[in-house]
Amino acid sequence: MRTTSKSHRPARRSAPRPFLDRHWRGALVVLFLSAVAWRLAYLARLASGPLAGSLHGDERAYWDWATFLLDHGFRGTNAFYQGPLYPYVLALLRTVVGSRVFGVLVVQCLSGSAAAVLLADATKRLTRPAVGLCVGVLLAFYQMSVFFDGLVLMESLLFFLEAGLVWLWVRAAESRARLARFIGVGLLTGLIAQCRATGVLLLVPSLLLAVAERPFVTARMRTRTAAILGAFLLTMLPTIVWNWSTAHEFIPFSYNFGYNLYVGNNPDANGGFVSIAGLKLVAPAGQVDGSAAMDGREFLQKRYGLALSPAQSSRYWAGQAIAFAAAHPGTELALAGRKLGMTWSAGETPQIESARMFRRVAGPLGLPFVGSFLVLGPLGLVGFVYAGRWKPVGTMLRVSVLLSTAALLPFFVTDRYRFHLIPALAVLAGMAIETFLIGARSQSRSQLRTPVLVAAGAIAVVALSTVSRDATLDDWLESRDLGSRWLENGRADLALVEFQHAARIENALGLDKDPSTRESRALAHFDYGVALRRAGRGGEAIPWLERAVSEDPQDAQYVRTLGDAYLVNGRGREGDSLLRNVSQLPGGDAEALLSRGYQAARAGDVKGAESLFEEATRKDANLAGAWGALIRVQVQQYEDARARQTLARAAKTSMPAHAIHAYEALVYAASGDSVAARRALAQIPPEAADGDPTLSQVVAMARRLMLKSP
Repeated sequence: MRTTSKSHRPARRSAPRPFLDRHWRGALVVLFLSAVAWRLAYLARLASGPLAGSLHGDERAYWDWATFLLDHGFRGTNAFYQGPLYPYVLALLRTVVGSRVFGVLVVQCLSGSAAAVLLADATKRLTRPAVGLCVGVLLAFYQMSVFFDGLVLMESLLFFLEAGLVWLWVRAAESRARLARFIGVGLLTGLIAQCRATGVLLLVPSLLLAVAERPFVTARMRTRTAAILGAFLLTMLPTIVWNWSTAHEFIPFSYNFGYNLYVGNNPDANGGFVSIAGLKLVAPAGQVDGSAAMDGREFLQKRYGLALSPAQSSRYWAGQAIAFAAAHPGTELALAGRKLGMTWSAGETPQIESARMFRRVAGPLGLPFVGSFLVLGPLGLVGFVYAGRWKPVGTMLRVSVLLSTAALLPFFVTDRYRFHLIPALAVLAGMAIETFLIGARSQSRSQLRTPVLVAAGAIAVVALSTVSRDATLDDWLESRDLGSRWLENGRADLALVEFQHAARIENALGLDKDPSTRESRALAHFDYGVALRRAGRGGEAIPWLERAVSEDPQDAQYVRTLGDAYLVNGRGREGDSLLRNVSQLPGGDAEALLSRGYQAARAGDVKGAESLFEEATRKDANLAGAWGALIRVQVQQYEDARARQTLARAAKTSMPAHAIHAYEALVYAASGDSVAARRALAQIPPEAADGDPTLSQVVAMARRLMLKSP
């Protein structure tokens, strides 16, 4: 028999690679562009409503911190109460895109889209391209990802870093992975911890990666472990040094541990965020960095006479939390169960902003149902069960999910904290999809039946974990918040519509008997009173201001506003009685100075009023009324240069944009620049000026001065 030599044998053709595998990079580009387009469309819708550029709570704290860094050469003055990475990144971004909120949000949309790409690629490397793309689509249109990309919060940056870490875990688990990947794992883990200190727990799965090599090579394991730990410690060093130099205390990350622990463990705790100290966000000029105004130390000093350092304040709050837990073990156990349910609930628990309200104003955040936790959560749980097939990455993802869940239980659960389960769950969801595909192609029914049963159980876990929320109460909160936003935008008419709706709901629910909503009711009633005053209905405003003070007597702004309203309406004795004690309240020093400034101005002491308003802005840099009053008295005294400097400082605070434009017009008109004044006036919506008597007076002053200009 004739044989054929090897050189003459027909060449074997390798099986063609699937289309998606051959064009994977192109698929990722399309995925990225689709995610970006969806997010930018959402931002465009958001820009046309009352929520655009509105910063509250932590958003305002981060923005002010970044502003301070920009004004002081990136050098602060305080220890870090909150994680420092996001404010520093925010300041760097603003040097590139400017200080418009929209520009920052566009960059966050890019990073959120890139995170979806990273997790899609990580999933593809463990499963197949089709599964990776499926996970990428889920994340590109995941509702909460789009939501947080549109807020000035650390969640967008943190999500990107976490996605990068998961991607590096997958790459470092590949055979013959370079040492640089392990260094990258340590650096990313450290950066995550510099956003939120609980990120340090991700060191555990990261170190599991270092010792997961088969066959065991002890020397290589030691090198990889050292690389991860060394890079992680390198990220800690600047924070430790800075906190020591400012507070002379060892604070490795931030000092909000104790306060957050008490938020989750106190007599009013409900599993979510509850305001404990009744703090007013005070931002003394030169003291806004580090988010130090949020640490509760001023409250402790004025209420209990405790003058505490940063670390001491954290220990104080932690001690209060531990004491409560020790005295109420049954309550603590119930709270832990509730928090666990909230962590794995199909619904979201808002803290800073409500996704539901943003959806109401700006339309869909992501894909309905498919882009929700109700899909990603159960899929992730199925992947958790079968992750052992993908060692060592599967084990690391399991540990990551367990530790991230455990990290929430001592504190409190909100949408922005639960969101950080998603990077690990997304890849686990890919493992679940791959398991279903393998089972569907198998000839054995059990290979599909078992995963389906596991999926049914996972859906049941998420469904049963869902903590019911009162939809009517959510309606009340949304109407209150929208009313406040319309008020910020100078639309007292639209604000009144929302507040009136909120008042009707409040009466129907009987919320006046619910102590857990006391501070929320106080805010709603105060803003309702302010809206009535701006609408020229000052007589109707006083009862609402009185209700706000009775519900939250520790809020200096409420007390000062009511006291001033009494004075203006001829009730001097009542006004003096209230104003006498304002400075004793948290945040009250600035409010007391503002009130005294108003009184001096009404008495004709313009110079004294200027001094008082100036001091008030130093005590609280976000006191918009003080900035406006200061500019007005400076213009009255023909101090055009000083008024211009004051306006530049005020523009960096939380003063609404239309108010800034009005004062720009006033300052330009006072200096004889009618062209610039008209340009500024053109940017003020007519309804904004009509809905705010003070703003209307400023506009009228500017126009009178323009008539006098040559």
